[in-house]
Amino acid sequence: MMQSRAEAGLLDAMGAYLHHDAMGLSPEIEGHQCADRRNHLCGRAVDGTRNLDSVLAQRLNMGGDTFSMAYITAFAGWDLQISLRYLSLADTNRLKFWQARVGECASVCG
Repeated sequence: MMQSRAEAGLLDAMGAYLHHDAMGLSPEIEGHQCADRRNHLCGRAVDGTRNLDSVLAQRLNMGGDTFSMAYITAFAGWDLQISLRYLSLADTNRLKFWQARVGECASVCG
């Protein structure tokens, strides 16, 4: 369940958002960009991020105590969101803390 939430609500939404944002890909690269679709996807990413943050309010980990696909997907989606600086979400402190903690794992940082 957490894998689906992280994938649909964060990673996929951010990836698709990038395709509809002129700052992400130029019209020469991405021929069809739609501002309405971009705005919808932005809202979906914000909702997905807040949803994951609320999950972390109830438990310490995203999807169990062992490193899982949900961890990888959420970490990648959140990292994409942060690195692109598209969404400013001041109220996602639990997710920020979770990302920092997961980022310290040997399986993430190599």
